This record gives sequence, structure tokens and C-alpha cells, in this order.
Amino acid sequence: LPQFIDYSLVEMSFAEPLIYRDDPNERHGPFVGTRGQHEVRLPSRFRIGVYPVTNEQFLYFVTDGGYLRDDFWQGTSRRTFLTQDKKTMGPSTWRSSKGYPSKRQHHPVSGVSYLEAKAFVAWLNHKYADDEWLWCLPSEDIWEISARSPKGFHYPWGTEFLRDHCNSIESAINGTSEVTRFPEGNGF
Repeated sequence: LPQFIDYSLVEMSFAEPLIYRDDPNERHGPFVGTRGQHEVRLPSRFRIGVYPVTNEQFLYFVTDGGYLRDDFWQGTSRRTFLTQDKKTMGPSTWRSSKGYPSKRQHHPVSGVSYLEAKAFVAWLNHKYADDEWLWCLPSEDIWEISARSPKGFHYPWGTEFLRDHCNSIESAINGTSEVTRFPEGNGF
């Protein structure tokens, strides 16, 4: 692993597709949707980060010129991805490209678009190339199996919602939290 990633990866392997059945009565949050009964299609083997990318990790991309390299952006204009100073390129939640919000180094990076996430992944593949693995954004199915486990839980920890296991509206944090804050909510 790259030195800058103080970050655990979990390897998962699957021989056959899984069938999941969503809870039609799920009501935790306005953005919860259901796919009903569906098949989860997965590569036979993949790795996924145990935690989201943090501000501290994303800062390496920014300070290493990640917003300046044309080859990371696949023809996309990145000049509109500005920090709050409206002059420097970086996450929209940062005051400037010099750094993330104070005391939020271990919070998940926020204020980045899909295109910025793709550029970050391109940078990882350039900077930390590996003959066996390719850095990529997880597909919906990879995200789902990682969050629900092969057992098909509704939550990473089981079948019942527990507000002290995650940062949700019910936890009343009203913002991001350190990625390691809810260890009992981690399904790995």
C-alpha cells in the first residue's frame, strides 16, 4: 500500500452472484431507496477500503498537483472545481487548496464531485501502480455487498437499525465525523 494511506483494505472473493431482498419498510432517511429483489453482480475478487477517503488522504492528491494534470481528468475541465476562496482548485468544503477544515483530517473528504473522485483514482493508479490491482471507484453492487455483507444484512452490523452504530440523522451529529468513530457499525 502507498505510505500515505493509513487505510485498511479488505479483499473479497465470490464465485456466484448473490440475490438480495431489500426491506420494503426501510424508512431511515430521505435518500433511502430500494432495488427490491435483485442480483448482485461482482468481480470474482476485489478489494475495498474499510473507511472512506479522508481529507488528509485527499490533500496528498491536491498538493501533488492532481488538479493540474490533464491526464487525470479525461478531457474534463477542472477549473470550475474551486475551494471556498474561489481561486484555488480543490474540494468545495475546503477554504483553499492549502488544506482541509481544521481538525477534520480524519473525516471523509466531502465537497468533491464524481469527476474529482475519478481524477483521484487516476492519480492513485499513476502514483501507486500495481501489476495485480487497479484502483477504481466501487460499482453499486460492490458498494452494496461491502455494506451488507454476503449474508445480506440491511446494515453492515445486522438486520436492525442502531443509531449508535452510524452517523445518521438519528445520531444528531449534523455533519461528518471521523471515519473510525463508529467501529461497531463496521461490517468488516
